[in-house]
Amino acid sequence: MTWTIDGIKIQHVADDQLPTLTRGDEVTLPLLFEHRGETQVIEARDSRYSLQYSFNYEGPEARLPFEINYDNILDLIAYRGEDVVRYGVGDRGEPWFRERLPPDAPVDSLVVPVDAPDDIAEDRSHWGIVVDGEDRTNPVSSQRRVDLTLFVLAPRDAYDTRADVEAAFGDEITI
Repeated sequence: MTWTIDGIKIQHVADDQLPTLTRGDEVTLPLLFEHRGETQVIEARDSRYSLQYSFNYEGPEARLPFEINYDNILDLIAYRGEDVVRYGVGDRGEPWFRERLPPDAPVDSLVVPVDAPDDIAEDRSHWGIVVDGEDRTNPVSSQRRVDLTLFVLAPRDAYDTRADVEAAFGDEITI
């Protein structure tokens, strides 16, 4: 069951803890990143004399995909907080947000598409804005865990692009 958040693959979201996603609600997604069958790639190469195999080893600094995905989620939560994002629900029940990221932020926006896997009973795909998060990784574990809190803006299929979501719910007033 692979989820994606802004194109970042998440191996597991504890869906038994997820409430029904309603726009204007805040939801915390418990994300789990772990080494699940990600190995060094072995490539067969033809040689003049025999079939040879080579390891796709990129050195001691090389990281597995789950580690890269974990770091990308940490980039999203690095710029959370009231000084960057404000959000709420207007008088008519419409969600709104204001976002002001610093120019050196490693992400373009905290508005993210969340795509649930097809094999779950209820479609939980949505657009949200990252409002909080906490790295709950145990330093002695090979697993990495992040609790990511999102403010739900709309169902995923209601808007095609981030620009459409920002036009519909973004508030241009400066913070």
